[in-house]
Amino acid sequence: MILGMPFLYRFDLAVLSQKKAVQCLRTSILLHNYRTSHETSVAGIAPSADSTQEKVVLTDFADLFPADIPAVSDEAEEAGLFTNGTFPSKIQNENSPDDSPAALTAWIKLCKGAWADARDALWTSCVKQARQHNKHRGKQPDLRPDDWALLNSADWRGKHQRGTDKLKERFEGPYQVMKIFNHGLNTKLALPANNKQHPVFHISKLKHYIFPPDEDPLEPLPPIYRLLLLYRVGDCEAHPRASSTGFT
Repeated sequence: MILGMPFLYRFDLAVLSQKKAVQCLRTSILLHNYRTSHETSVAGIAPSADSTQEKVVLTDFADLFPADIPAVSDEAEEAGLFTNGTFPSKIQNENSPDDSPAALTAWIKLCKGAWADARDALWTSCVKQARQHNKHRGKQPDLRPDDWALLNSADWRGKHQRGTDKLKERFEGPYQVMKIFNHGLNTKLALPANNKQHPVFHISKLKHYIFPPDEDPLEPLPPIYRLLLLYRVGDCEAHPRASSTGFT
């Protein structure tokens, strides 16, 4: 297997930095830079047993490497391609798809295939979840002006739900639909005067309400005032006081 030049150079740097012995097998050929043996011979240091064994092994496989690969070529060493420790400028722009090795092309295809499989799995999961969610939900008729709808105010910050009821739907109303706009996505309701919410809601917050045959449509009612009897301790004298309890 012939490896590309960028991979050869990076692998060579990794070997030199980690100072690990490079083993060359007939089925898996790795790189080795002859600078290690040259530097030890120039410095007068006796080569170790590992380096001698590496040299013997590399001699057997030297004919398998092309002579024009800079990582294993003496001409490239003399040209000074690896002097500054950076990627050689002469082979920097040679990483084109035509020059890329077969292993890299296969790896890229595997990555693209894995991404396509993950995308298809996510899309299939979304469809299945939507189908399960809407299994017990029938298609509701579209809201129109003057219809009545229930408002889901579970996530309104004006009212707090504790415990397990925090995510539970809580419908109020029914309220009369005044206007529908934004291609049927937003609806304006006729809220009572004491309701502080904005009258425009998304269609997902509403549920179409149909009155029973024996019940007439409701009219928006004003706040109801109740008399609360407060008794003083000792004289049992009643002092009525009006208090607003809101819309009921």
